[in-house]
Amino acid sequence: MNALESKILPNSKDKAYSNLNDEMTPLRETHVQTDTTNNREIIDIIDFVLVYEKENKQKEVIDTFLYNLLVNGLETQEKQEEKQVFVLIKIPFEKCLEIAEKIKHKMPIEKNNLDRYDLPDSIWNRFESLRPIEIVRERKRRYFTAPYNSSIRYKFEKYFDKNNIDQTIPTKDRCLLAYEILSRTTYSKRLEDPAIFSGNDNDRNIGIDRLIAQGIFEACYPIHEDYGFVDEKKTNRQLLWEYWARPKNWAIYQPIFIIRQYFGEKLAFYFSWLGFYTTWLVLPSIVGLLVFLYGAITLVWDRPTNEICDPSGMGNLTMCPLCDQMMCQSWKLSESCFYSKISYIVDNPFTVFFSVFMAVWTVLFIEFWKREQSKLQFEWDVIDFEKKNEILRPEFELKVNTKRKNPITGEEEPYVPFLKRFTRYFFSFSMVILMIFLVVALVIGVIAYRVSLIMAFPRETDQTWISLMTSVSAACINLFLIIILSRFYSWLAVKLTDFEYHKTDSKYENSLTIKMYLFQFVNFYASIFYIAFFKGRAINPAACPSYVFNWQLL
Repeated sequence: MNALESKILPNSKDKAYSNLNDEMTPLRETHVQTDTTNNREIIDIIDFVLVYEKENKQKEVIDTFLYNLLVNGLETQEKQEEKQVFVLIKIPFEKCLEIAEKIKHKMPIEKNNLDRYDLPDSIWNRFESLRPIEIVRERKRRYFTAPYNSSIRYKFEKYFDKNNIDQTIPTKDRCLLAYEILSRTTYSKRLEDPAIFSGNDNDRNIGIDRLIAQGIFEACYPIHEDYGFVDEKKTNRQLLWEYWARPKNWAIYQPIFIIRQYFGEKLAFYFSWLGFYTTWLVLPSIVGLLVFLYGAITLVWDRPTNEICDPSGMGNLTMCPLCDQMMCQSWKLSESCFYSKISYIVDNPFTVFFSVFMAVWTVLFIEFWKREQSKLQFEWDVIDFEKKNEILRPEFELKVNTKRKNPITGEEEPYVPFLKRFTRYFFSFSMVILMIFLVVALVIGVIAYRVSLIMAFPRETDQTWISLMTSVSAACINLFLIIILSRFYSWLAVKLTDFEYHKTDSKYENSLTIKMYLFQFVNFYASIFYIAFFKGRAINPAACPSYVFNWQLL
């Protein structure tokens, strides 16, 4: 894409306001060029890029979709390369306002004139003040915002950029609004009038995502802003590269507010949580290291370990063979000296304190993250997003044919009857349980494989070699099954979540997260739980091994 960017945006510069938390942060400076070949004006701002092959057999579908994008208010410009065609897309300002009103997108409506009462600087704030001023966030919101409403447009117009109206709305928001049209435009027929949907309930040929899934379009993406300076100030991308993306910045506080301005709130919340979690792990890592050092230092005074390691005392006890008497030999307790030392180092008296500490740390971490999350929600003006401003998923509106009047808004909206929704949820839940039982069954199968492989070798075979062969082969089989099932279930979880008809993206993602967590937890940790709580429990080292159907329990 470097060649394309150099052709479309030569010497482009990025324009950013100095207000760090200002919602009105345009990313690209407007520049108009002329296509000398076709003698027409190239679009000045690129919000999205679509890519398809030149020799595409579905050219008629592509032309229909691009025509409908024009009808629905987008501006397009095609750039042809050797084998591909790049469709540059811009959403005009008035169309931004129209879509913003439909999806209840918030825009500045009044300046924040409230005085901020600063508390005494904490140690953390003092540390933050040592960072470069370019990445220190401003804690006071400059504007109060409200969902855009055309009936009170005059209140919003005060904060429009009169000199460059197209860049009143930040690029990240322009991309969101443009995607709303891309994901809701039909390609089954040519539209005569603008319409988010074709108006036909049976029409499923809607949206750029389906076109990409069918291979008609190769890709759909917004482009990055350029590096460099604007008005002697670094662009957001330049700041992210200097203070965040480079490996040398691993220990520097993340510029979350810049991440939010560049990538949006969703990714900013993820990296905010990641940084918060990593910072909080410093304390338990120090305590854990101290517990480990205590075990290593006091090992020489541990009486049980000394007795086990004494070959002339308790360590001289003869222990029962760990397998069949004809195949294995008895062993001395002192042979477990090394394992006893390791066990004491990681499981000494202070381990109990560490367990209690981690229990308290977990509760405090969750509560303090809730506090941090609420603070960020307020600063970023998304505190009521899921309750009031989240829009319906295009896929939900496409699949649901029944509608009813919303008792609050009075508008017609898609509706799934309770029985139909319950049936789908029950089927999805049953599939999750079935997959979990499948993982448990496969773990039991690996155990049976280990037992049968040991029994298959002749009795005179070297037991060390048998143990190594059995452990390595069983571990490889278990790893292979984990990888295969993980890939399969990642695909299945998406299909099941699509099947459930979730209204909003947050509900969809919550449902998908629960499925992935339940299965991946069992898939990755079932073998570890078996080793920790079941393997060897039926064997008493001081007595004879236990057998089930003439097989020794492992």
